Amino acid sequence: YKTQLSYDYGADVIVKKKNSDLSAIVQCKHRSSAKKAISETAVDEVLKSVSHYDLDAPKLFVVTNGGLATSRCRDNAAKNNVALILRDDLLSVEKIIGSELA
Repeated sequence: YKTQLSYDYGADVIVKKKNSDLSAIVQCKHRSSAKKAISETAVDEVLKSVSHYDLDAPKLFVVTNGGLATSRCRDNAAKNNVALILRDDLLSVEKIIGSELA
């Protein structure tokens, strides 16, 4: 389900697998250009959201239409097991998140 437009605690979409405890929190970031990178702030936001939703060990994702992520963003995501889905992966986003919840 889609979260509210403001005060969403860093989550834009919550995904829950039916008849299962598997879930995901997705933070979406729009960029006006494919050349504009997302920063580590996007990862921080999705990490903060975990404490606001009653989910058991959700998978975490940051999804953007931008084609780049700063090195600090990539490092922060890797350190905290947050999946980054950039522009080139957008057509496969359903498969990527679905495979994580399989």
